[in-house]
Amino acid sequence: NQYRIKDAGSQVAPQALRSTFEHSLKQVGQMVIMLNDFDDPMYISRAWCIFETYICVTKGLPMTMIVPPGAQADFKRRLDSGVGLADVQKQFYAIDSKHAMATKPEDAQLIKDLIEQTVGFEAVNQQVKVELLRCLTKEFQNYMMQGV
Repeated sequence: NQYRIKDAGSQVAPQALRSTFEHSLKQVGQMVIMLNDFDDPMYISRAWCIFETYICVTKGLPMTMIVPPGAQADFKRRLDSGVGLADVQKQFYAIDSKHAMATKPEDAQLIKDLIEQTVGFEAVNQQVKVELLRCLTKEFQNYMMQGV
């Protein structure tokens, strides 16, 4: 994670951060996204999470979304009742890397600087949105295939 990339107290240039993270992610070969829930997922408001997802997408590495059993059960309840799926979709459509946060404000600024100096916020938002919606679609597929 980011704490292994940045030594405590050291400053990392935006491009160095990107290349270091890309190298680490390539070595692992895949990424797992832990989504806390579907109502207000913290993942999509966190600068590091958005950045990590963007790098993974641009490198063509596989991603898997996992959710706690309670969140998965809530998702199934939404689908069973036929209401609320649009609200879940709306959460993912609202990804906004320009206003994403991090525990350390300087980390958020570093990531935002990198995004701004390269492809821009809208490009990152769009690629991350598409990938996370793809993961969400898999959750829906799993729901539809249960009992088959």
